[in-house]
Amino acid sequence: MITVWQSINSVFNYNSHFNRNDMNLHKVKYNIGLVFMSLAILSACSSSGEDTPQPSFEVKGEFRFTDVEFWPENQEVVVGLYESNSNQEIKTHTLNKPGNTSVSYVFTGVQEGSYDIRLVVTENSVYKSKLFEKKGAMVNADVQIPAQTVTMVFFDRIQEQVLNSCLACHGNSNEVAAGLYLTADKAYSQLVNVNSTKSEMKRVLPGEPDKSFLVKVLQRDGLSFDHAASSTATKDDQTLVENWISAGAKDN
Repeated sequence: MITVWQSINSVFNYNSHFNRNDMNLHKVKYNIGLVFMSLAILSACSSSGEDTPQPSFEVKGEFRFTDVEFWPENQEVVVGLYESNSNQEIKTHTLNKPGNTSVSYVFTGVQEGSYDIRLVVTENSVYKSKLFEKKGAMVNADVQIPAQTVTMVFFDRIQEQVLNSCLACHGNSNEVAAGLYLTADKAYSQLVNVNSTKSEMKRVLPGEPDKSFLVKVLQRDGLSFDHAASSTATKDDQTLVENWISAGAKDN
């Protein structure tokens, strides 16, 4: 601050502008000095805050897949870090199909807080279904998440990724198409080993995708009627259903 005060003196000691005996001169010098000192203090405080980096940490983990052979061909398997109890993405990473059964991930630069870790399936960056979720992972140091076992093909995924898109016609009304309810509480019991009202086939015959009418509907194979789901199910959606039926069409 001595440098600032000396600068002020050098301005006001210029004889052609001020009378040295004028007391107002001293008041002006004093007030301006206070202004400069205040600005310098504020600037120092501001710079101090900006120069203090927030601590950040690493979050590491591993997934072990029980049926990696069912890894989707055209859809993405994505691990994400989210704000707790929120769909707000913090960081995401697309996983490559592992050579064996396991794949590791790491997130860097994670701020202190509570996060949810989710493993999801997307297609063209659009959410399709969830494979795994760990809620409330606390991060206040580097974290190693315990290895998690994940199944790629299970009925809850079939429900979310495929059947939920059918609820406009097979959902919550008193009269549903073909008398078939595909809501989460009824879909399994109305599909597996149940005769179709539109065919001589079973709606789903465990172990026999080629003899399951649901597969024919999704593929639009030889249908004598229009069916909306035939046009919305992607190739990987169809493959998912076929793999589930081939594996025994279990309620898992």
